[in-house]
Amino acid sequence: MYLNRLPHLTPKGRCFFVTFCTHESIPVHESIRKQETDFIEKFAVYDRVHDLNRVGTNITDPALARIIIKSLFEYDNKLYELLYYCIMPNHVHLVIDTFNNSNSTVLATILKLIKGCTGRKINLFLHRTGTF
Repeated sequence: MYLNRLPHLTPKGRCFFVTFCTHESIPVHESIRKQETDFIEKFAVYDRVHDLNRVGTNITDPALARIIIKSLFEYDNKLYELLYYCIMPNHVHLVIDTFNNSNSTVLATILKLIKGCTGRKINLFLHRTGTF
């Protein structure tokens, strides 16, 4: 169960719209989670605030964006079909199809691979360690 977070419905073998962000932008999440609004309003605020937020490392920097794109395509047509992506200054939007078959990989595993690989490579590029 995801307490105080947007709902996560992740059946295997489906299309998903996913947003993941840099660790530096997490304080924005905390203020949005405290709102007493319905899901659609909360998501609209979440997306608008993140689109305008310029906190921390700008992942639209061409070198960092290339790392992200390379990571996204590393698993394309293996674990999912990458339909769309958009890299914003502190977050990434994805639309992926996880294939409708018995060999589908669960979304949590896919995101762990993408985010782990990307975060590690960006940290190496920026000569730093820790959560990205």
